[in-house]
Amino acid sequence: MDNFIKKETVRMYDVDAQGVVHYASYYRFFTNTLEEYAKANFEGLLSEMSNDTWFVTVESKATYHKPVRLGDTLEIHMNAKIVSKSAVRFDFRVFKGETLTAEGYITQVCIDPKVWKPKPIPESLVKKIGN
Repeated sequence: MDNFIKKETVRMYDVDAQGVVHYASYYRFFTNTLEEYAKANFEGLLSEMSNDTWFVTVESKATYHKPVRLGDTLEIHMNAKIVSKSAVRFDFRVFKGETLTAEGYITQVCIDPKVWKPKPIPESLVKKIGN
């Protein structure tokens, strides 16, 4: 089940000289979707935690299945899941219509920024993310 779905339109800065989406643009799609998901679900919680709790990206991956072109409208489907006491993984699937064009994930670890060490994800976030 998807936690969140966001629409994106492929822009000029997303494509290469052939008009096909450049691989790095998929990470923009992923990050924009994650950002909107966080704003919609955790805005107050994140501002409360900003000084003593950070989430840092430790792993990312994208796999490309079909080309996407300038002007195409995409749907990015995202699913969040807790993978350990300090890590959360965000899975993404990118669709053009019914066609899966790319998929990937971003894994983030909750840290204490003062010492740059992992710490448990706050229970309030764990409850919101669910599993």
